[in-house]
Amino acid sequence: MNPSTHKPLDRNAIQTIAEKLMTDHLQTTTLDVKNQLRKEGFHAEQNEVSRWMLQLATWQNWAMANQGNHRVYRFRDDSNDTLTNYLEKDNTFWEIKVSDKEVVTGFGKVEEDGILNSEFFQTNRQSMHHGRRLLNEILAKGYVEKTDKRPSLELRKTYSEYYKMTPKKCKLGYFGVKVTDKIRVTLKVDNEQVEGYLIQIKSAGFEFDWALPEKENVLKNILENDTWDALEFAPLHTVLTGEKIIERKFFTLDNQPIENAEIIEESDLHEAIYIKMDNANLYNIRFDFTNDKVLNLSKFKLDLKQEILPLTLRFFRNF
Repeated sequence: MNPSTHKPLDRNAIQTIAEKLMTDHLQTTTLDVKNQLRKEGFHAEQNEVSRWMLQLATWQNWAMANQGNHRVYRFRDDSNDTLTNYLEKDNTFWEIKVSDKEVVTGFGKVEEDGILNSEFFQTNRQSMHHGRRLLNEILAKGYVEKTDKRPSLELRKTYSEYYKMTPKKCKLGYFGVKVTDKIRVTLKVDNEQVEGYLIQIKSAGFEFDWALPEKENVLKNILENDTWDALEFAPLHTVLTGEKIIERKFFTLDNQPIENAEIIEESDLHEAIYIKMDNANLYNIRFDFTNDKVLNLSKFKLDLKQEILPLTLRFFRNF
């Protein structure tokens, strides 16, 4: 075959062949690489391949040993490095995460998910080399490092399918809810019967249901603040999951405090003064979807502020 009809030889072709041979046979030689290159249609001369193999061994940190009149190349023990970076230019972003043998890159408009691509390599060393090369190319285009305000790449990959669904209901689960009730009572005070009321303070657990998309703005308001009162933001449905009485105080009907009172009768006239939630005590957010799928975001598996709340608020952008 005329050399002019061969494919031109370059570093990438030599590296690709060498790494495949080392993966398949645990080691390789310059002669093996040259012969394989020729089989695949490259114009490969021994001296040129040898020169490139020496440079590649340095750049890629391959192990090299002299055995008589030839050198043997092999991978060193694999690395366990990672690479994570997020960059922006104008209104676009580019991100990368290298972990184990996978390189994940993403690009798109700032604050959106954009498009994700995954590539897999034979070794972590190869994936890191590829990731660093891509990062340098992006930096050369004028992108600069920024803080990514979205949930982590792993979370977005894990929950991406749910964002293609339509939620019909959201349930918030709380512990440590502060509840204060005013209850009409008949009291025994110093052997006399007195009409009055009881102020009862409790710590309780609650679950609140909200219809979506009707209550999207209400939920956003609730979750973007530290505290809220269920009497102000009335949920669709409320379930009491447990309670503990913290304090009881008795008063006459004209609001005078009463000491050492005993309840004779408790009426059905209950008035809730407040049912106040602290979002630090939010332990679970559940979404029910129109296709009957369910998603639970639990405080016992995910970080509330860094993971659960950002993931939840992303659903409301889809309406």
